[in-house]
Amino acid sequence: MSTINSNATGIIETADNTNTLALQTGGTTAVYVDSSQNVGIGTTAGITTVSNGLAINNATAANLPGLEIQTAGITRMYFNANNATSYIASVGTNPLVTYTNGSERMRIDSSGNVGIGTISPSQKLTVATAANSDIAIQLTNGLGSLKISDFSDGSTAFENTASYPMRYIINGTERMRIDSSGNLLVGTTTQATTNKDAFAFYTGAGAYQSFMHSTSASSGNYFAGFYYGGNSGAIGSISQNGTTGVLYNITSDYRLKNNPTPVTNAKDFVMGLQPKTWDWWDGSGKGVGFIAHEFMEVAKYSGHGEKDAVDADGKPVYQTIQPSSSEVMANLVAFIQELNATITDLQAKLKSAGVAGF
Repeated sequence: MSTINSNATGIIETADNTNTLALQTGGTTAVYVDSSQNVGIGTTAGITTVSNGLAINNATAANLPGLEIQTAGITRMYFNANNATSYIASVGTNPLVTYTNGSERMRIDSSGNVGIGTISPSQKLTVATAANSDIAIQLTNGLGSLKISDFSDGSTAFENTASYPMRYIINGTERMRIDSSGNLLVGTTTQATTNKDAFAFYTGAGAYQSFMHSTSASSGNYFAGFYYGGNSGAIGSISQNGTTGVLYNITSDYRLKNNPTPVTNAKDFVMGLQPKTWDWWDGSGKGVGFIAHEFMEVAKYSGHGEKDAVDADGKPVYQTIQPSSSEVMANLVAFIQELNATITDLQAKLKSAGVAGF
């Protein structure tokens, strides 16, 4: 090399006609600048590949090559690398902030929380936008995308942008999914009723719910349970009855009842009911049964609602009844028993009177 400054410390020009300047300190070359204005610190090998950039190297593996930027003597950021590990760091409690087009876009605060669109991330990842604006996070793998959106109207959406199911997996096992048709499947991955314990809700025309037991389930196992005030407040259930039927159960344990006495006036109850036939208002055909308010005048524990009730918008709130309730059944049975007693008494009197056939 030819020497511009022959001292052990100075600026030199390399002798290999590469038009490279070097800065030497203590007899060791520390900085190189080539003809393309690439700069190398501790290296010449990398400066031709950085393209108008800066290459930094250190011959001692234990010492990490780095770039440190300071303001008023306080370290703000340094870049560091050693083999496969790279670092971009803000020293102390200062955040690491990324700007584009003159505005902050993202930061990592001193707690390790990442904020996008906010300078105060409260979680490991906080994404924010202006008030009354839509915002979304999207993960894409080339087949479809998971999109999590928070809309300006306050609603939130989890969206699979392709025709794949949305699956919910716990401890490595799928527990629930929503398929591409909108069917909710719990304990099963297909619409078909299979030999397993599962629940499925199907959408579309004729939508229905399917409750499934495997063939190992025995009678009495619940398909559905109804509770008031927690698990100890069971008030009804739908249970398996053999392999071909179900039972619709209401709670009737004697321990829930005080002062039980026989039903009286069953005749008045039954004779007070007013069975009717009618034409449905929508033209769907004939109906047979009871009119709700008439039925509830007799069976007051077997219906719900008030006659002519309307909601806040003036729309009808229709009454509902259960003609097969325990109240109705108890009175029917009591009336049958009364009739049977009367028939038995008449038979005895006719027999006593010598009427033929008795």
